This record gives sequence, structure tokens and C-alpha cells, in this order.
Amino acid sequence: MDLNMRYWETESTWRSFLAYQPGTGSVVFNPSESQNWAGPYGNILFRTENRQGTQDVVKVGIGTDNPTHLLTVDGTIKSEEIIVETVGADFVFEDAYPLRPLEAVEAFIAQNGHLPDVASAQQMQSEGVELAAFTTLLLQKIEELTLYTIEQQKQLEALQHELSTMRLLDQ
Repeated sequence: MDLNMRYWETESTWRSFLAYQPGTGSVVFNPSESQNWAGPYGNILFRTENRQGTQDVVKVGIGTDNPTHLLTVDGTIKSEEIIVETVGADFVFEDAYPLRPLEAVEAFIAQNGHLPDVASAQQMQSEGVELAAFTTLLLQKIEELTLYTIEQQKQLEALQHELSTMRLLDQ
């Protein structure tokens, strides 16, 4: 592969900003002839890997020389929007959904220090979270809260009706 993209630095000098590194399978952002440029924000690395001899996969690393996923960023990402494909959590509203009694949720929290089905803070810190799965899980918990609230509203209305009936009988 021969790849070398350049920009004009001065009237007589071109400087590379993308260049293939033979023997490494990598395309590096902004190397120069005299130095391996990392710049103030870290390096950007494009690495081509062969997946089972059938297809080349390009892994992009920002701030890392060893991308482990299609995009690996060693640092913070700032974006106006990220679109994550998720399945949603409408299954919570199906009749067969096993909504835990609040007493069971309370007991689980007392014993484990976190919600059922949700990883502990320690596990999240050490392993991270998969954004799509975690978004679905959070939505599931919100929908469960909605069901608990609806049930509590029904109980409240029943108690108000009972209280009104008792007041009528006392008169």
C-alpha cells in the first residue's frame, strides 16, 4: 500500500499529515520526516488488520498506539450528539413482565448497595459500561418506576374513596 497525504507548509515545503508505515499495518496522522508527531492532543492512528484472511478492518486509535476496537479513544470525547442503536424497554409494559415487589427491591438494595440488574459502581468503574445496553437498562428502570407510580396512584385513589365513604357514614 502506498499512502501519503500532504499539505502545503511553505512555498517550497510539503509536510505529510497521513502516512502509511510499512511493516506495521498502520497509517499515522501527521508524521514528519524528522519526528513522530503526536501534537498537543495526542496521536491519531489508523491500523489495518486482517480478519480471518477475508476482510481488512481498519481500527482507529486517538491518543493510543494500540486501538483495540473500531474506534479507541484514550481521553474524553466531546460531541453535540451521539446516536446509539438500542432495542428500547417496552417489554416492561407486557402483562407477563415480572415486576419485582418493592419490598424485594428494597431488600436487594439493602444487601447489595445497588439496584437489581444494575452493575455496582465498582464494577462500572473497573469495566466501564456498554452504552446501548446501559441506556436500555436505565429506560427499563424508568419504566418500572412508572409502573410502581401507577400502582401507588391506584392505591391512593382507593384509600381516598374509602376515607370519603367513612366520612359519609359518620355523618
